[in-house]
Amino acid sequence: MISETCKATGGWLTLVRYPKCMRVYSNNKQLIDTNFHDTALGIRINTSGITNTQQLITQMNKLGTVEAKTIKNVFKE
Repeated sequence: MISETCKATGGWLTLVRYPKCMRVYSNNKQLIDTNFHDTALGIRINTSGITNTQQLITQMNKLGTVEAKTIKNVFKE
């Protein structure tokens, strides 16, 4: 849900685990080599892209529910 929220608002999600860094944008992904020897998570949510918070939460909840149904042994609600 976090990555989808970032994408929906024009932000990004970054995951770092040595030796790679992956940044997910709304329309593409970027994979970068890194020397950072730890694990990190970064998010940017473009709040100016949010016009209706409740609508965004509802939309992300629906996407998460659909995705959860495709994963074996996951909580469904």
